[in-house]
Amino acid sequence: MFLQYAKHLGADYIATGHYAGKKDCGDHVELHKALDDNKDQTYFLHALSQAQLKDVLFPLANLTKPEIREIAKALSLPNCDKKDSTGI
Repeated sequence: MFLQYAKHLGADYIATGHYAGKKDCGDHVELHKALDDNKDQTYFLHALSQAQLKDVLFPLANLTKPEIREIAKALSLPNCDKKDSTGI
């Protein structure tokens, strides 16, 4: 749904805050685990279709949660010390 809305607005891609990576392999896209094993969310994202994966960016793929917190702190973001959410 978000991808359709983003396309409607003229966006080429949508970036998410999920810890996952992807690799464009020409005729298909592969979902890859994130660098941070503790935060990896590929278990949740595996159900995305090829069409959905094609237009999604995962900018956190090669960063760890502590690195993200340092970036947020350096930018004085109010959620830099927010408690982690937990998955399944």
